[in-house]
Amino acid sequence: MLRVTCVKKGGLRFTFQGNGYWLLVYVMNVAGGGDMANMWVKGSKTGWISMSHNWGASYQAFATLGGQSLSFKITSYTSHETIIAYNVAPANWQVGMTYSATTLQSLQCQSQEIKSARLLDLVIRDYIFRSHKKHFKTGKLHHINLPMNLTGITVDAIRFRCGSFYRYGAKIHEFHVGIHARAHPCSERLILVRQNLGSNWSSLYDDNYDLSGYRLISPVVGLLAYNASSTSKTSELRIQAGKKPITIDFNDDGILLLNNNTTTPGIIPLCARFDEDGSVSLSNQARPNVCVSTRNGHFGLVVESPLMPLRQRKVSRWRVAIGARSGGVGGVSTEFVGGCDVR
Repeated sequence: MLRVTCVKKGGLRFTFQGNGYWLLVYVMNVAGGGDMANMWVKGSKTGWISMSHNWGASYQAFATLGGQSLSFKITSYTSHETIIAYNVAPANWQVGMTYSATTLQSLQCQSQEIKSARLLDLVIRDYIFRSHKKHFKTGKLHHINLPMNLTGITVDAIRFRCGSFYRYGAKIHEFHVGIHARAHPCSERLILVRQNLGSNWSSLYDDNYDLSGYRLISPVVGLLAYNASSTSKTSELRIQAGKKPITIDFNDDGILLLNNNTTTPGIIPLCARFDEDGSVSLSNQARPNVCVSTRNGHFGLVVESPLMPLRQRKVSRWRVAIGARSGGVGGVSTEFVGGCDVR
């Protein structure tokens, strides 16, 4: 966990509306990220009371707070930092008035140094579901805005009804999921997520997985799915391909290969799927820069390092499963798959 001191300028202004049992607060000039994820109010005779979102930058609390001086706590949506403004309004505060807080105490920006590929997925998932609550429409592709500390990653998401996804499949940038693919366990709706980790964040997969003599020549791209039903938990789903495998086309305009020598004669890229158990599954390409898989996950193109000329290397139809550095499967195992897809 990294902690740095934040310098805030401009202060905050709080406009009060409501009555003796209901306080509605409109917040202006939120120093820092300029957005709000959560807000609390504290009376001089109470603890911190969570406020619910009303509209825009307005939050409300259903509590009897008259005759108490009020303090507020705000968490930023993008930076996750918390701003605490003590004693903003005196005990004789009134509705219709605006109160200013120029002294903001206990200010710290807290951000995680992300070193785990799995943790990165969870952080991205949280941003997706914050956007989902406000902006998502079924069947429409949404670009997800990420904070500055995740610069270089592009994320897009689309919501489907479970039945529609099964009947029609989905196409989202380089990923093509054919008809009759199943997302399990899908209760009513799902969110399909596409990640492109770019050149910098793809290095997490070098750190988290043992490629054993191979190196990435493409960004790592991910296809994930989550339950999006209002009555179910935000659980991750597994996608199983239908009659045709899932296609990952690294020729897509949104992907810039990390090394342009992949088209040089003698260099044969392989498809890599990075599994949650710490293993890497390698297979032949279906066609140049195109991989296929029977299920979702994270994928990339790799070549042997140092490169082996074509005349000295046999392209096998066997899958290679490589164990992770910490935990996972030790050594290398092979399994004939009778094709060029990653199972």
